[in-house]
Amino acid sequence: MEYKWARRVNKGEPYYECSSKGDKRYSALYTKINNVSIEELYQLDIKGYRGKVNHWIEAKNKPPLNKSYKQAYKEYLALWRLYFTLHPDLFKQIKILAKNKTITDMFATTEINQARAICDLLNSNFNPTI
Repeated sequence: MEYKWARRVNKGEPYYECSSKGDKRYSALYTKINNVSIEELYQLDIKGYRGKVNHWIEAKNKPPLNKSYKQAYKEYLALWRLYFTLHPDLFKQIKILAKNKTITDMFATTEINQARAICDLLNSNFNPTI
């Protein structure tokens, strides 16, 4: 089975929203690694704005400073891989919850978003319990 993602779906299509307006357990704003949200880690550390802005929200919608979007996405995906390695039960649950649905992130403005990252991990050979 292939998982797919989108910002939104057409009316009537089955979807599973992974954002602060959906299942917060899969929202970068609420998922934490060492008590820091994936959102903050991405905006400040991966994109290179830590120490240059006062809050992660100031880096939102700005490009990465010292890397390509492709490299930034690889590092963002690694955060999600680590998160699910720390919480393998949540990875198992999303496999079931999103079955035959499109995983959505209504707030996504770029290809770097939690719906895509989660789909990429679901569609890969990733197994957080190994």
